[in-house]
Amino acid sequence: MEWIVTEFPSLAAPNRLDVLLEKIVARGEPEKVDGAWLKSVGMKNSNDRSLPKVLEILGFVDSSRVPTQKWTDYRVTKNSRAVLAAAVREGYAPLYRDQPNAHQSSDDDLRDFFRVKSNSDNSKATRMVRTFKKLCALSDLDQIQDAEITPEEHKADTPKSNSAKQVQEPNQTFTQKLHINVQVHISPDSTPEQIDKIFESMAKHLSGRATDT
Repeated sequence: MEWIVTEFPSLAAPNRLDVLLEKIVARGEPEKVDGAWLKSVGMKNSNDRSLPKVLEILGFVDSSRVPTQKWTDYRVTKNSRAVLAAAVREGYAPLYRDQPNAHQSSDDDLRDFFRVKSNSDNSKATRMVRTFKKLCALSDLDQIQDAEITPEEHKADTPKSNSAKQVQEPNQTFTQKLHINVQVHISPDSTPEQIDKIFESMAKHLSGRATDT
C-alpha cells in the first residue's frame, strides 16, 4: 500500500510566516516554542497557533517544540534563505521525490500531489499549495538545488585510502629487488684449490655465468 502523508502544512494565513521568521531572527532563542512564546513576541492572531507545527515539519524545532540547530543557523541573516531552503527540501522530501523541481511546479500539479498524498479535499490542498509557495518565496531553493551533493558524488571527493594508492597507474613501473642469503660450510681439511672451485661454482649458478679464470 502506498504511503499517505498527512503532515503537510496548510496555513489559513501563510503570510504570517513572514512575521514568524522575523521574530526568530530578532528575538532570543526560547526554551520552547508554544502558545506562550507566540504571545510574548506579539503573535496573538488565531491563525498563529498552527505555526509551531510548521516549524516542526521544517526541523526548526523538535517534537517537543524545542529549537534545534536549524533555528540557530537561521538567525545568521546571511545564511537565512539558504537554511530555510534546505529545511523546505527536507520537510517536503516526498514532494521533491515526486517533482524534483517542485518549487517551480504549477499550482495544479502541486494541488494534485497534496490532495492525493494527504487524502485531502481541494480546499485543504489549496492551503497546502499556498503554504508551500510562501516558504519557497522566503528561501533560495534554486541556489541550493545545484549545490547539493549526493552520497555517491561525495565519495568521489573523499581522500582515497592508502590501499587505493597501491593501484598501479598505466605508465607506472616498479623495481623489485631479490635478496638471497647463502651459507657455505667448508671443511677445515679443504685445500685452497677446492675452496676456489666451490666459490667459482656458486658464482656460476647465482649470476648465470662462470667467473673469469
